Amino acid sequence: QKGFASLTEYQEHLARQRQKKALNQRLGYLLKQRLTELGKTQRWLAEQLGITNSAVSRYLSGKTTPRKSLQEKLFTIIDTPCQTLEGILDETK
Repeated sequence: QKGFASLTEYQEHLARQRQKKALNQRLGYLLKQRLTELGKTQRWLAEQLGITNSAVSRYLSGKTTPRKSLQEKLFTIIDTPCQTLEGILDETK
């Protein structure tokens, strides 16, 4: 945390770093695309997953990725052939 004025500033820095990761960007893009294709909202997705709307928002923005225990359910709900986060990256190659 050296070089940061506060813990909040440090956490914001870490969030910006995560948003630059190809995996986080690709997941966010995939989720936005599938929700649009399905005519669904992030609130709908949150309800289907049993998580908060803000958690889904963090996935869409690339700030975080879902924990492993939620990934299969997520990909099933959005009806995509990917079943793992690594599969998302493999699809783009």
